[in-house]
Amino acid sequence: MIKYEIIQVQNILNRHEDNSDGFSAVYTLNPYKGCEHACQYCYVLSEKYVPYKKKEEFFYKIQSKTNAAFLLNESLKKIPQDALIMIGSACDPYQPAEEKYKNTRSILEVLYRYKNPVHIMTKSDLILRDMDILSKISSASFLAVSFSITSPDELSEI
Repeated sequence: MIKYEIIQVQNILNRHEDNSDGFSAVYTLNPYKGCEHACQYCYVLSEKYVPYKKKEEFFYKIQSKTNAAFLLNESLKKIPQDALIMIGSACDPYQPAEEKYKNTRSILEVLYRYKNPVHIMTKSDLILRDMDILSKISSASFLAVSFSITSPDELSEI
């Protein structure tokens, strides 16, 4: 059973040291701690950073960072406008919790105001809900969306 919890965090952006992709800097942002998708291939739990005492809690204990948009607004004042913001490096920003909390939507509205380039990683069609703001971001700056697509094992040999 999924447990939801509202949390306040101290910061929302994490600087990624490799900026070889042409942007002045790359920052990651995760609107939630934990991910309901529970993908078998999820790399987060294989990293040295495991956000919970028990690894499996990552999939059923979802923490909503409700102050994310506020913190992002403050943080974007201090970084270059061409710094890429990657959303969803350690959770899916459009996991089912997003329907209720709308953290990702709020974050996108802030990013549009600052005109930073955005890269979103998701496997959810909930992203379609935000096509209006995504279109605005795409017109004003840069937008990339990466989808992970899974298939049945019998198709893996194709």
